[in-house]
Amino acid sequence: MDPPRGEHLVINGFDITDATYRMKLALKNQPWKLSLEDYLHQILASTSVLLLTPCAFSDKIQSFFEQENWTAASAAIENIYKIQQPCLPMTLQPGFFRSLSFAHALLIHFSRICFDEPDQGVYLRWTNEITLEAKQLSCNMRPDLTITKTVGLKWAKSLGYGEAKPAARETDHYLVCQDLIKVALFCKHSLDEQLMDGVLGIHIVGQIKVPDSIKGLSGFIPELPSILKVLGVFDSVCVCSLTPDVIARRRAPTLPSKTFQHIISESKSRKRSCHLRRRRT
Repeated sequence: MDPPRGEHLVINGFDITDATYRMKLALKNQPWKLSLEDYLHQILASTSVLLLTPCAFSDKIQSFFEQENWTAASAAIENIYKIQQPCLPMTLQPGFFRSLSFAHALLIHFSRICFDEPDQGVYLRWTNEITLEAKQLSCNMRPDLTITKTVGLKWAKSLGYGEAKPAARETDHYLVCQDLIKVALFCKHSLDEQLMDGVLGIHIVGQIKVPDSIKGLSGFIPELPSILKVLGVFDSVCVCSLTPDVIARRRAPTLPSKTFQHIISESKSRKRSCHLRRRRT
């Protein structure tokens, strides 16, 4: 494996890029296939994707990261891309939802969670055909959904990918992790080919409860900061880079799909913990 090219990401004197590279190199010394649920971070690192989970620090990565470095890296990425929680009132006053302008704005924000903006040529599609990225990866993977920008009558750029599974499958940790890897691979390939600042990955497990009236919005308030945060990141980060030469220098190799599958064990066990499943909703 060639050393990483371009500028390294260094946080508080700790080289994040080098640590990720060492995670990749460690896989070469593994005498057997890895269980997907236990080694999710390393498996993603093998294809040059660092999964930052600030609230979950796997014991499998302690040889490469101290917990303080892990937390600092997550905070730094949020700061670089200005990923901040929107300010919303913590206490609702009587008559709060009587403001039609606020309720209208709230519904607009919620409707945009579907990322459909025809005036801007942006559409969310539930895909049932193999995408161009899937063909280039030489595999039969396809995302459940894509967010695509058009130019004229043609699909031009992929701004996001997503996988969705029903609540009945949430305890299938192998499948949940497998879906995340699919999203990561599609997003990374899109970043490399389109020279974007970012591509949005959507990973849905379970049900999404949608308010069907103004009256039902009060119960939806706790979820608004997360929704507005995602929308803000999508609008500001999922764009063509103003410095494409810098993005091009940062390209890191992606393992071919067949090689990638060789390092993953096909064995499943619901008893294995899953770092993606920290709370029940």
